[in-house]
Amino acid sequence: MYVHFTVSSILSAVGLLLLWLVVQFVLIPYLRVEIRRRRSRNHTPQPEEIWTYEGGILYIDAVGPTGVEVFMIDPKTRTPYKWKDTWPEWQQRLRVKVLWYTGQRRPLGNG
Repeated sequence: MYVHFTVSSILSAVGLLLLWLVVQFVLIPYLRVEIRRRRSRNHTPQPEEIWTYEGGILYIDAVGPTGVEVFMIDPKTRTPYKWKDTWPEWQQRLRVKVLWYTGQRRPLGNG
């Protein structure tokens, strides 16, 4: 049996493969992150929640009427940071940064 491939059929197959790769490894992961970010904007942080932040993890230490106390360990230097965002600063962080709620809660230091 003789199979004849034309240049246009090969280019079409390569184009479809490239399109599939872009959708699977670029578009779908981007959409997942955007959906998580949008949902997180409507979620009020609570103590002991874990959020992802630019490749690291944020731990919500406390929440009060003046803002959110946040704890983070820098993944590169292993340096701990603790700060407090006012509510407007927290909302700005949600809008500007790649930050979303993971859905996990646990006391600090436990597993």
